[in-house]
Amino acid sequence: CCRGALMDLEIKRGDTLDHFAAFQLIAEDGSLLDPSGWTPTSQVLFTDGSRQNLTATLVNDSTLRLRGDTTTWLVGRAYIDVQFDGPGGHVVSSETIHVKVLQDVTIGP
Repeated sequence: CCRGALMDLEIKRGDTLDHFAAFQLIAEDGSLLDPSGWTPTSQVLFTDGSRQNLTATLVNDSTLRLRGDTTTWLVGRAYIDVQFDGPGGHVVSSETIHVKVLQDVTIGP
């Protein structure tokens, strides 16, 4: 599994998502896995079933960065997780992040 500070988020639609989180990859026996060679991918899932890809990058061996454009996000609840694809075909998914997307009041130039 993946354990870490993948906290629930609140963001206004149109703001840039740029979220850093601490994480650990945990083997079935409870030992820590080295994230070198693992590739993170992430999507946001909206309540209507639509999805949008996010950019997920490993900053170092214990920090993950999620980035995305929220301009077209639906106002309301959304969900994000991160899938780590590792050596030997191993796949590990993070906890689900619950996102509250708010309507932006001020629309920029």
